Amino acid sequence: LAETPLTSLWDADRIAGRMRELDPIYLIQHKAKVMLEVLRNESDDDDYLALVLELERALPDLIVDGQYIAAEEILKALATDLVPSSGRTDIQREAARDVLIHFCNQHTLREVVRNLAGKQRTQIDAATRIFSSLGPMAVPALLEALSQEASRPIRVHLLGMLAAIGDHALPEIRKHLRDKRWFFVRNLVWIIGEIGDARFVSHLGVIVNHPDVRVRRETVRSTAKLHHEAAIQVLLSAIEDSDHGVQLLAIRGLGRPGAHGAVERLCELLRRPNLTGNNTDIIRTAAIALGRIGSPAATPDLKKLTRRPILFRKRRIQARDAAAWALATLQGEVAGEAPEARMPQRPDDNYEGERADDEDAT
Repeated sequence: LAETPLTSLWDADRIAGRMRELDPIYLIQHKAKVMLEVLRNESDDDDYLALVLELERALPDLIVDGQYIAAEEILKALATDLVPSSGRTDIQREAARDVLIHFCNQHTLREVVRNLAGKQRTQIDAATRIFSSLGPMAVPALLEALSQEASRPIRVHLLGMLAAIGDHALPEIRKHLRDKRWFFVRNLVWIIGEIGDARFVSHLGVIVNHPDVRVRRETVRSTAKLHHEAAIQVLLSAIEDSDHGVQLLAIRGLGRPGAHGAVERLCELLRRPNLTGNNTDIIRTAAIALGRIGSPAATPDLKKLTRRPILFRKRRIQARDAAAWALATLQGEVAGEAPEARMPQRPDDNYEGERADDEDAT
């Protein structure tokens, strides 16, 4: 049957009729494949509309059964037909657009995402590509699902799908950045960082003052991924945060080549009083950041740090090792791995994007 020549929708229906005793899912999948092949060569408006309608009916069954690759092929073909250069008529393009819009509704989307549980990596990747190819049409429903979904694994899939859409997702994300649900805002901030669009630095500059420390920490992480002069200013302001973890994340985020606008402030941190070692984490993280920036202007302060007295031997060694590493880096010597400052161990520091402590939010 698979080798039977196909020339029309009638042929597809005739073959389907001979296969009714086969497995229903195989029947649906094969019939969809047949109709898709016919669709690609169909020029008549009425026959095209009939084929599109049948493919739209097949999509939910393919999704429920986890046949994401087959669904992806259908949606990709319809998305291609939307392009003016595809040669499709206005009637055909409108029909293809309607199917894609209907597919992006909340119910269908939830079926796609919920059925990802336990699926193979290839199926998950296919589902991600589906929404990436749909672009802006899929974003509102994905965001709505992300804000309401109680299952952490499903939220992780939603985050990956939104990040895969890229810049097209950002305008819709911007509308929700002032949402009152801290966990939702934090996930949006993570997506911005993954997409890496520096145009959103100004929005992150507002969120860095969010009342919830978990949102502020994620904002600093995402801002550090945006290589833009304005990002440096946001990170500098975050150094003054009341949370020690936010401070360390901001200082660490400043440690990248070319961030010369941060050198003066980081040198000021090196001069903080530290006789008892209370500021050692801040000072050593600033020293490492200066080494990564690579500015010779930091050399005098780093040299002084290697000689500063600290009562507790362990903290004295930590500060001096960081300063020595930074100096070796500035001088072009092989300095090895940086002696990183230990970050405070809290539940929301243990993973990227979705955090382990989200259960209290859903």
